[in-house]
Formats: sequence, structure tokens, C-alpha cells
Amino acid sequence: MSLKNRILIMCLVVVLVLGAFGCTKKTEPKEEPKKTTEEESKTPTEEPTEKAEPSIMWGDAMYIIQDTETMTATKDQLKDKLGEVSKVVDMDTAPTANGEANMFTKGSAIYSLKDKAVEDEIAIEFDAKYYIAKKKM
Repeated sequence: MSLKNRILIMCLVVVLVLGAFGCTKKTEPKEEPKKTTEEESKTPTEEPTEKAEPSIMWGDAMYIIQDTETMTATKDQLKDKLGEVSKVVDMDTAPTANGEANMFTKGSAIYSLKDKAVEDEIAIEFDAKYYIAKKKM
């Protein structure tokens, strides 16, 4: 083999080696995405959901049961049956139409109370108790 051929072969080898290894891009190891807590991953417009107050809509007014333990009436305190709960919505939703409630069951009776104006307080029968609901101001 002549010197010219040897130089040509060596040049080809150098070009091939440089082509194979010299043109490869060195890649950095990829960073794993930062793990975030649930609070960090919320968008600014998201609000933590709160449960609505136990309530019922009656006579185009919202009535709130402020304390289910102590805000009850006896059967003797009831006056007239006004109607029934017509629809139950989720507890985290406030009722929007007359007859809707978020605590009771469909068909729960709604009563007026003796010595109380319907515009101020009503009572709802549920689980053998009469819960007093006051008009939301």
C-alpha cells in the first residue's frame, strides 16, 4: 500500500470517528418535575369548597338552621303545615328555589310556629324532630 493510500485511509477513519462522536449533542440529565403539594397546584381562581349552611328556601326567602342540636321545636309549638320539601340539593350547595333544602329529605313537612311570623321562623320535620329555621338576614 502506498503512502498516499495510507494517508487517505487515515483521513477517512478520522472523518468517520469525528462524524460519529464529534457531532453528537451532549445531553444534560433531565430534571424531574418538582413535586407540589395540593395547595401549590391550585390555580389562583380555585377556592376551597365550603359546605353551605343547613338551609331551606321558602316563600322566596332563605331560612337557616343555625344549630341542629338546640334549634328544635315540640309538636305543641307547631301551628299550620305550610308545605313540603320538594327537592334536596347537595349539602355544599345553597337552595335557590322555593321548597329546596340541603339538609332534609324530599317530602319533609314545613310548618309555621305558634307566636312566630312565617317571615321570621319556620320548622321542618325530619327524623322525628322539628328543626327551627330562621330567616337569613
